[in-house]
Amino acid sequence: MGGYDRERAKQRITEIAGRGHDLVTFWQESTEVLKGTVPHFWAPCWYTLDPASLLVTSHFQNGLPQIPAEWLAHEYYEDDVNQLADVARSQRGISTLYEATGGDPASSRRWHENMTMGGDQEMIAALRTAAGEVWGAVGLYREPGEAMFDDDDSSSCARSRPALPRAHAGRALRSAENPDSPGEIAVSRVLARSGTWVVLHGAALVADGSRRVAVIVEPAHPARISPLLMSAYGLTEREQDVTRLVLQVTPRRRSPSA
Repeated sequence: MGGYDRERAKQRITEIAGRGHDLVTFWQESTEVLKGTVPHFWAPCWYTLDPASLLVTSHFQNGLPQIPAEWLAHEYYEDDVNQLADVARSQRGISTLYEATGGDPASSRRWHENMTMGGDQEMIAALRTAAGEVWGAVGLYREPGEAMFDDDDSSSCARSRPALPRAHAGRALRSAENPDSPGEIAVSRVLARSGTWVVLHGAALVADGSRRVAVIVEPAHPARISPLLMSAYGLTEREQDVTRLVLQVTPRRRSPSA
């Protein structure tokens, strides 16, 4: 695909993003754009990630209504390559399983799990705001025998349901089993179906040698949500500073009438 086609695909996704669609409709229409931009097997895997913890907060893929619990356990509890959080943290923000394994994808358990679903190759790309903050990711796959993902495919991606408590549990359990290693936070902010924001906490419960975790759900304080919303609206650093000051101002009470 030439540079003109890639730029056109980028413009189309930008147009879709500006139509005010709900998230699933945005994913669906963006999927149609990717079909003609980066050839792939089945359908893209779309994810939203909490920018602070990089935990999956929602997922969409045509034909797969829910992420398998085994996949989440592998993603957040076990060690492997090409995991969402690692790709999102990387400077490039995009990686193929072939690259991540040094040309030996069969050495990764991730590859074996992909193969059970028909996907041989895997490419993960982070989705970022104009300011560079990660808010999601997309995974693309190809069947055995298909051409490998190349620089053109990577360039095209780079330009271009409910919350998942199992992810919090996996990360909390991993931290509990490695007390001598710095743990990663198991907290994310999620928009519930009711339209209200909640915070999910994964906490390790270690007693008598047993391994358990608890996932705590609580209403989100506005201070936790405002950074997400300001980022979503693309506010500059100065605009965010002003917004914080406005939010800190306590409304004055009216004096009682004489």
